[in-house]
Amino acid sequence: MKDMSRKAFTTSTPNLRLAAEAFQKGDFLQALKLCDECLSVQSKDVNARHLKGRCLTMGGLFEMAKKELQAALNLVPNNPGILVSLAKVDVELGDTELGIAKLSAALHQKPDHEEAALTRGYLLERLGRIEKAKEDLQKIPDTSPLYESALRGMSLLHLNAREYSLAIDWSQKILDRVPEENKLYHEAAMIQGRALDKLGEVDKAMISWIKANRDETVQFDRQEFAHRIHKLIDIYSSSRPSPLPQSTSKSCLPVFIIGMPRSGTTLVEQIVGSHRKTLNVGEIRHIEVLASSLPKKIQSQEKMPDCLLELDANKLSALAADHLGDLARINKGNFSRVINKSLENYWHVGLLHQMYPKAKFIFIHRDPMDIGLSVFSNSFNTRKFPYAYTNKLRDIGFVYRHIKKLMDHWVKTFSDSILEVEYEQILKTPEATARQLISHLDLEWDENCLEFHKKKNLVLTLSYAQVNQPIYTSSMGRWKPYERHLAELQESLKEG
Repeated sequence: MKDMSRKAFTTSTPNLRLAAEAFQKGDFLQALKLCDECLSVQSKDVNARHLKGRCLTMGGLFEMAKKELQAALNLVPNNPGILVSLAKVDVELGDTELGIAKLSAALHQKPDHEEAALTRGYLLERLGRIEKAKEDLQKIPDTSPLYESALRGMSLLHLNAREYSLAIDWSQKILDRVPEENKLYHEAAMIQGRALDKLGEVDKAMISWIKANRDETVQFDRQEFAHRIHKLIDIYSSSRPSPLPQSTSKSCLPVFIIGMPRSGTTLVEQIVGSHRKTLNVGEIRHIEVLASSLPKKIQSQEKMPDCLLELDANKLSALAADHLGDLARINKGNFSRVINKSLENYWHVGLLHQMYPKAKFIFIHRDPMDIGLSVFSNSFNTRKFPYAYTNKLRDIGFVYRHIKKLMDHWVKTFSDSILEVEYEQILKTPEATARQLISHLDLEWDENCLEFHKKKNLVLTLSYAQVNQPIYTSSMGRWKPYERHLAELQESLKEG
């Protein structure tokens, strides 16, 4: 990876060299295995421990990552590269200021540390500290492999500062420098499209988004996606001869926000998370990691979701206890509800209800045409199966219909635990809807829930610029000026 600290890794052993190569290719499990082999030979191999921490970070196992990275830092105190890695974990765990402090410490040790400057610049921009962010981003020289990433940061900075012409100019610098197959090329085109959209240049914006989404290497498997949906509906069918087992957990701590990308989940999270008794943990990947490792955890020969049928009350209770332990380390006992809005939660509602019979779910719905356009006009990791559909309008429509089918099934099956909310209704009647949300969580009303935009917290999602503003209605019917470009989306939504 281009943003990898060079000093953090060496080629002192064959396994460490192979681990670094696997990490750069995105094979984090293989890299993790090789790091463990290095550490079994030499427990004080700081480079192997650092890389292991980065692998765990990429897997969403932030507490474990922090432990490994702290051990590496103990071996080489004040190492800038390790400080940067730890800072990223701190941010993921919700302590942005601690992360910034570590980045500042890294820059104190090495003022020209480019990854530290780039990372701090991005964080400061998201926190609205624009001038400080500019200073950091402009530290990256045009000879650096991180220069295009810095240009992207400047593009976003101007976009979110509503300086749309400047956002177009800065993103054009990336388009002029990198090849079309480069990820940064696609992200620059996406930013340029969003700036053009704000200027009312509908046709030009759509051309930019089409350019941003052009990637023939992405193959979305409709058959596999539909199979997974139907399999879950079958497993959690009400026609089963006996009900599926549940854990003995009585915990009300976990709250799960469910919805498609760009459906309004971040807005709901910010409203609910502004309550003094709730804690936002954002798109934390604990459940995603749990689900992917479930066959191994329960020693099943079946893959997900088939292995769900092998769960019993004891296994479910153990899974719930492990997850609650993870939440306790984040929560530190301070809050009554911990809110998880991972975008992949819709796959796991059945499992989560089995683990936590008393848990609450909030389902968000939004006009499918608005969702479709918003997904198409934002960047997702199309290499990851759940998002491989996001670069084609017809596939977006297909996925919307299938996720809607699954969410409707969850509502029918677990109606007492689920509150359905229309995104548009939040915009029209924010206080009434907010009160409904808080009541669903069995909490007393808190006026802070209508003042979420005044909180100076970091939002690690595509919606971060919007949630730092009061509720506005301009996102309703956003698709209508683009109607002539959205025939494929409209047709796909009507199929099936």
